[in-house]
Amino acid sequence: VIKANDPSAYNGLAIVAQRQNDEAAMIENFSKVIQYAAGDTSMDKIVEGAVNNVAILRLQQAESLEGAQKTAALKEAETLFRNYLAKQPRNTGAQQG
Repeated sequence: VIKANDPSAYNGLAIVAQRQNDEAAMIENFSKVIQYAAGDTSMDKIVEGAVNNVAILRLQQAESLEGAQKTAALKEAETLFRNYLAKQPRNTGAQQG
């Protein structure tokens, strides 16, 4: 039985979405991983990966947006990268984001 708030299930769905190149589903499911695994130290690595993935995806999306939507997407990506860097200060990919 899969629980509606099981971060592992959403991580699996995000991976399936990734294989299908479905960016919207990846963002939605990785975001749910972040939401439902908050505070669960056994999920730290998975959450870090989800945060990094959502940040990269939002940054990529921002490139095709304009105005307030672009600003919002960039701000979200920046916040996610900063949160990720707080936990992974030596990650050069996040530093460049």
